Amino acid sequence: MTRYAKSIRNWVLGVIFLVLTAIGIAIPVLPQVPFFVVALAFILPESRFLRKKYVDWKRRHPRFFKAIEDWRRARRLAHVERRFARHETRLRRERLFAEALSHGAAEAALRARVMDAGSGPPSGAGAAAAAPPAPPPPAAPAAAPAKPVGARV
Repeated sequence: MTRYAKSIRNWVLGVIFLVLTAIGIAIPVLPQVPFFVVALAFILPESRFLRKKYVDWKRRHPRFFKAIEDWRRARRLAHVERRFARHETRLRRERLFAEALSHGAAEAALRARVMDAGSGPPSGAGAAAAAPPAPPPPAAPAAAPAKPVGARV
């Protein structure tokens, strides 16, 4: 969407919300303030005159806007802290995964010791890989030599 189209869209939506504000003033059931704030949010970036009035009002009431700027700064810092915490969690997970991979041989030996101790097969993923191979089946008993037919014992 081009800048011109966005400007037109913002003006149209701003006027629609201003009309809803006027209807809200006439009909007490409909709220006026939220519609007015949304209309300002759409029109303010597009109107040089209103933007100038907003900046002047902001200069005349520094205490009010200082509170808003403090709130914005706190939100921005909280956002950065959350991003940092997510990054730390991901790094911790990757470090634990790398340690698990590097200790893979030690874990397999530990599993083999557990199997030798007779505590049963390990459970969970990789249990089949950690189990020792099954012993070979016992050899079949040797067959007696066949007797010729008709021979006497």
